[in-house]
Amino acid sequence: MSSLTIRPETGAATAAASGLRRLRIHSLACPRVASRRHISQSFSQQALSVAGTSPFGSTFTTSTFPRSIAFTQPKKASHLLRPLLSAVTGDGDSPVPSSDATPVEDPPSPAGLSIMTSASNLPHPEKLEKGGEDAWFVRTEGGGAFGVADGVGGYGDIGIDAGLYAKQLMLTAKQQDTKQMEESVLDPRAVINAAHMTTRLPGACTAVVGQMTPGSNTLTVANIGDSGFRVIREGKIIVESAAQQHFFDCPYQLCDMTRGDPSDSAADAQVYEVDLQEGDLVVAGTDGLFDNVFDDEIVSLVTSTYEETLSSTESSLQAVRAAASKLSKCAQEHALDEFYTSPYAKECAKEEEFARSERRFELSRMAGPFGNVLSSIVERLEPEEDVCIVGGKLDDITVLVAAAVDPTTEAEALTEAQSSADSDSNKIAAMLQKALEAAEAKRKKQATPVKPTPPETPPAAGKALYSQELIDSLSKAEMQKILASKGLPTSGKIDALKQRLAAIVE
Repeated sequence: MSSLTIRPETGAATAAASGLRRLRIHSLACPRVASRRHISQSFSQQALSVAGTSPFGSTFTTSTFPRSIAFTQPKKASHLLRPLLSAVTGDGDSPVPSSDATPVEDPPSPAGLSIMTSASNLPHPEKLEKGGEDAWFVRTEGGGAFGVADGVGGYGDIGIDAGLYAKQLMLTAKQQDTKQMEESVLDPRAVINAAHMTTRLPGACTAVVGQMTPGSNTLTVANIGDSGFRVIREGKIIVESAAQQHFFDCPYQLCDMTRGDPSDSAADAQVYEVDLQEGDLVVAGTDGLFDNVFDDEIVSLVTSTYEETLSSTESSLQAVRAAASKLSKCAQEHALDEFYTSPYAKECAKEEEFARSERRFELSRMAGPFGNVLSSIVERLEPEEDVCIVGGKLDDITVLVAAAVDPTTEAEALTEAQSSADSDSNKIAAMLQKALEAAEAKRKKQATPVKPTPPETPPAAGKALYSQELIDSLSKAEMQKILASKGLPTSGKIDALKQRLAAIVE
């Protein structure tokens, strides 16, 4: 099957040194768009939907994006459009083939390819101790599979570590994927659904799961949110996922609905199918990758690193490891660069322009007959130059690079890759268990009532002058007379007088 591909122009933007107002993401100079906003702000506005049918024959309903896509979106920036636009067009953001799109010819490949996958993870600098908020799994047996999830950082604002949800979801997805492989019924959307329905923790995450159909060359990928994947062939992207967002910086996400939080579901996931050829490369990752590295650089870096390493080592496993490591380090370098015009910075600039036009429209509408005059005044007062927002986006970065290989010649390397993947999953499980135990210990400590400590009677500096027996035998008048002779207060009840006498030392 040939895959029809439409490529958006996503080359790195260059901002002129003059005539631009520069805002830096790292300094949060643009607070409207510099931080992730919680999903609950938008669910009340997501009632509009259209119906369609997936290539698997099932009927579905979609809010903004089509559920199954055989080619890429014409414009990556289309996810910034509001859901209202989806209702006006009537077809979500369904891609429309252009007149110059040409089918990709598929030369013969071995039947039954496998994907050899390696992962590289670099947590946010401030989240190193807990291992970040991303999680992933890899399978190389039975054709291969992969998954990656990104905990939604906005939950951190209310004291919830969304990384725990992402870790649990991916560990469960790994189990479901293995079960499907053993039963020879593969469906990445069903993997996401099963993991979503059984993960009972606070937090939320985006998710991508891809599976190779055993005995064929077909890779099927389900994606929900703004993590994603790219398929690279001969130095070009032939298939890429589109980000799903309710509004800017608020991706589609999965969470525990039993806690009352609004959640998207596996039914909202986009499903992609592509027939791979031997030597094709698949890059999957969280938004920490795609927010900091343009597609052109991803293609160039991954392709060159893979080919150079393969040429020098003759090992596909070493090649995908090198490519994943180099790409994650590149993303981190860009993320730390306060003056780099990142993909995320470009999206922020578009959002700021959109917000500016919204403000002018609202002023015009609310001011009645003077609206046009007020709007024109505000337009003159605002800077005339274009907005240039610069800086990478600090985030957890997880990169998976997979190569389509012939399993008959790469059996040993696939086994080694599986061993490394199992080690990664065990580490993720250990981090999750440690965090859950710490949370439980904290909960028990907070639930245990603390008994008040009785005040201690200060020790006397010397021997008491009056014994307790003598004090008890005295009348109140006698006590007052003794206290007066010592220059001590004589007022108060008899118990107070006794205490004062007992405190007198030699």
